[in-house]
Amino acid sequence: MRVPIEADIDAEIGARLAEVRRHCGLTQRQLAKAVGVTLTTTQNWERGRTGLPAKRLAVLANALDCQPIDLLMLPGMGMPRGVPPAPRQPWPGERPTGAALPREPAGD
Repeated sequence: MRVPIEADIDAEIGARLAEVRRHCGLTQRQLAKAVGVTLTTTQNWERGRTGLPAKRLAVLANALDCQPIDLLMLPGMGMPRGVPPAPRQPWPGERPTGAALPREPAGD
């Protein structure tokens, strides 16, 4: 699917942010608190009034238990109903948390 150059990218990304947030069952207030911004900032991102800064993608993705690329997809793409978001992967240099990754069997 191609997006026209004149499309309002901030509005598209904001709509996607709202879609992922709702999919995760979070309110705007909960997301704002998790990310360390004001409720108004979250509302402005979702409404496309202000652009989502690239430096916030990682913290938003962590709060929403998804990958940063999930937030940059067009609304309605990539998350069918009933399918949970992709599990969060550690960033380079970050220590994994939670369950250990399965180990490869030792070769002969």
